[in-house]
Amino acid sequence: MPAFWLMVGRSDRGDVTAARTFQAVLGRWRAGPPLVLVPHTAHTFAAWIPALPKLLTWLTARIEVPAAAVPVSGRVPAGGHGLAHGHLARR
Repeated sequence: MPAFWLMVGRSDRGDVTAARTFQAVLGRWRAGPPLVLVPHTAHTFAAWIPALPKLLTWLTARIEVPAAAVPVSGRVPAGGHGLAHGHLARR
């Protein structure tokens, strides 16, 4: 099952109820996903502004870098990105 991250503006009671219900249903199969309730907003762009950094923090903690994307030396060569120049470790 994929990971879920939930966000809703606290001012929209229907969305809050739906998000909590969805969180509880998902919690039956795995740890319940995070639910971010943004105060004084509905589910609009205004809610995403403060929520986006929380989403990105949560998301980046779950991204795994494949071994092939890490240069053998641990650093990118001065003249390039490594990928195009064949300087990356291969498994």
